[in-house]
Amino acid sequence: MDIYDLEKDYQKICMIEGGNPSVCEWSPDSKFILTATMSPCLRVDNGVCIWHVGGGIVYNKDIADLYHVTWWPQSADSFPPGDPLHPVPVPHASALEYLGMVKTPSTLTGAYRPPGAHSTSTPLHFKHEDEGSAAHTMSNGTSLVNTNGFGKTSAWCRVCR
Repeated sequence: MDIYDLEKDYQKICMIEGGNPSVCEWSPDSKFILTATMSPCLRVDNGVCIWHVGGGIVYNKDIADLYHVTWWPQSADSFPPGDPLHPVPVPHASALEYLGMVKTPSTLTGAYRPPGAHSTSTPLHFKHEDEGSAAHTMSNGTSLVNTNGFGKTSAWCRVCR
């Protein structure tokens, strides 16, 4: 989720990585966002997270069979006006535990190679022409570049030329 400040020329405040929520709701005071993964949409990682509008997680609760969650209905007028970004609330112990268990995503570098092929180079017939392979040709010498694989130029290629 990307959070923007509408009063400051749509300045981006933060980005929240909330997993696979099936519910996402603003709190009545506009200081928090509730995300939840619920049954029967998903059967794994079900639970509730509450995020501060500044991007930090404030609360986390795993609930295996969660079927409905929402904020308690309240009028926005019942909250005092002020900056929703300040003060930043202290995270609940459940949020700190959640942050300790979250895995950081690894960055992929290059194409996948099976374990037995790590020290070998890619055979030429698997490479594209721009990677050093020869142009693919049929047995009669016709090139398959910009064709549909059967030696015929596809309609899409004809339009693009």
